[in-house]
Amino acid sequence: MKYECVFKIKSDEHLYKALLPDVSNTKRAVLELKKEKDYLKIKINALDAIALKAFTTSILKLLEVHEKVKEM
Repeated sequence: MKYECVFKIKSDEHLYKALLPDVSNTKRAVLELKKEKDYLKIKINALDAIALKAFTTSILKLLEVHEKVKEM
């Protein structure tokens, strides 16, 4: 089965730079990062649920850290 997950996040340059190293391809999943006019689009395509969960968890943890740092 093939899965697709898309996050659209109101963005700043710091978030894009923080996520850029995570852009990757594996045999089971692909992570795409694209800057739009006023938001950041993160797209995950995965062949199975476990790969989708791994990539999604990674992105969510980075977003959580970014949010905490931004509050400081």
